[in-house]
Amino acid sequence: MPASNDPRAPRLGWPLPKECEPERCKTDSHELGLTCEEGGTCLNMCPVGLLPNKEGTFCEHACKADRDCPGGSCTEEGICDAFPEFDCTHLRDCPLADGHTGAQCKKSDPCINPCKPGLFQAKSGDCAKPCTTNADCPGGHCDDGFCGPTNAQPYPWE
Repeated sequence: MPASNDPRAPRLGWPLPKECEPERCKTDSHELGLTCEEGGTCLNMCPVGLLPNKEGTFCEHACKADRDCPGGSCTEEGICDAFPEFDCTHLRDCPLADGHTGAQCKKSDPCINPCKPGLFQAKSGDCAKPCTTNADCPGGHCDDGFCGPTNAQPYPWE
């Protein structure tokens, strides 16, 4: 059983605390996780079968090869990386052709979706699943056009 499912284990929760500078670690069950303090408890806060990215901003599928990651690549750590690479320190919001909010480094750069396929930036800046009713968000709720999290999980609809 992953350490994150142990009711006695400390919970980092989503989103991670602002003061947290996540460090990659291995949980008691030998899966990739995160800790906010050196020597602290290592947790995987993602749903079963998913692992947190190194920044602690989203959950992604585990993989062994690129073929395991539709539209992305498998990192050396064994996590699918479906996000575009940005080579800048500050992203600016921009409008995508479909009406969602995208991101770009400079005004001259193309506006792209910084979220993995099927997710878009909500007003909070977080990547989330678009919705029109609560039925689009099993176990969650539709709020201002995007699914809200359930059980402190960021994207339980994958």
